[in-house]
Amino acid sequence: MLGNAWLYCNLPGSSDSQGTGGVTDGKGQKWQMRVPAGFHFVYKKQHGEQDFRLATTSITCDSGPVVVALLQRGVMKPADLGL
Repeated sequence: MLGNAWLYCNLPGSSDSQGTGGVTDGKGQKWQMRVPAGFHFVYKKQHGEQDFRLATTSITCDSGPVVVALLQRGVMKPADLGL
């Protein structure tokens, strides 16, 4: 089973360089940014049973926008990325 979601976050450092007002989630909570995320669930049928059980879960996120924001805020340096 696959799923897509938004990952909301607040980041350390000054957000002056961002120039954004932030975003609001579905519950009305304010966040500094959101990035796309995905979920991959693998279910397996249990031997001799009718049940399926969760075998593995994988959660992924596009870290690019977060890394750019951290670089702009001075929280990270290019050297931290090996550049």
